[in-house]
Amino acid sequence: MIHLSMRALVALLVIVAIGCGQGMKSTGGAYTAATAANVDEQMNKAAKASADAQTAMSDAMLAISTILSSNGSINGGLFSLGQGPLAPLIDKIQPVFDKVYDKALMVKKQFETARAALADAVAKLNPNDPAQAATIAQIMEQMKQIDGLELKFEDTMHSLATKLNLAMTGIDQLVNMATSLIPIPGLNWIVGMAIDYLLVNDVKTMIQNFQMKLLAL
Repeated sequence: MIHLSMRALVALLVIVAIGCGQGMKSTGGAYTAATAANVDEQMNKAAKASADAQTAMSDAMLAISTILSSNGSINGGLFSLGQGPLAPLIDKIQPVFDKVYDKALMVKKQFETARAALADAVAKLNPNDPAQAATIAQIMEQMKQIDGLELKFEDTMHSLATKLNLAMTGIDQLVNMATSLIPIPGLNWIVGMAIDYLLVNDVKTMIQNFQMKLLAL
């Protein structure tokens, strides 16, 4: 749904850009050729930023697929403690988190660029001129669509942040299973405590930090 909406947005922005050129021919007066060219430039910049946002969203969703399975649940394999040393678990997960967050920031940046370009175009138009006022109305509609698309993307990021609670629960379960297999009576709690304090709490902190960054988008 996001992909199709963004393509539609780009098409509409191109239409608006053409409309600005037509408005230049009919208004004259204070609305100079230089002003019209600048409006067109800003509209083209907004269209490019919207297209770049579409690409960035696709990249972000691809990165998220390393955390979520095809059915939208947490990929337990990413958080598996495995049979080797426990410490590499952080080295395994942190780059995945960093990649997802970097992609998400790129999406936000492109939306902001598109919105700023549209705002600049509006500032150069005269709302008292009927032709220019119509263009302003079209631009404002594009801003609303960008806001809607950005909100959907933010919801996706926030949903991922919420689902990561399941990963922390799963890690606890894995630790409990591992310590329950220790054959020496009375030492289960000692090993369990060591795992908790030396690794699991660090992993949970890493996940929580990632959650906070996603929720702040």
